[in-house]
Amino acid sequence: MKVLFLDTNLFLQCKDLEQLPWDGLVNEEIVLLIPQSVRDEIDRLKQDGNSRRAKRSRKASSFFREIILSGDSEVTIRNSNPTVRISFTPVLKPKIKIDLPEFLDLSRADDRIIAEAFSFRNAYPDDEVVILTNDTNLALTSK
Repeated sequence: MKVLFLDTNLFLQCKDLEQLPWDGLVNEEIVLLIPQSVRDEIDRLKQDGNSRRAKRSRKASSFFREIILSGDSEVTIRNSNPTVRISFTPVLKPKIKIDLPEFLDLSRADDRIIAEAFSFRNAYPDDEVVILTNDTNLALTSK
């Protein structure tokens, strides 16, 4: 299974998730996870007046509520070829202490996304964990 940790820019700058070309990515199941820092940033940005960013943030926030209210706290974006589901990052209690790279600064939202991805990968070592972003700084730091 491929697990994609999403960045805020996916909700602010991309087409709706249903319109993205998932079939060109992989043939296996894809799970999209929304990290806590992304939820926090979306929540903060929705108060940003009537800007496009605020409108997109409010739309994302409504979608988050839809996920929360679904029976199993996840929504299926695509049913096959590949199946794509979206949910929130689970609260993980690592079995062993995770050694995060020293350069991560957990006061920065981007670095917290990377830390959540590390924690998830530690808890689920058989899954391929990837950060999906168009943010140059996050892409560079995660690389």
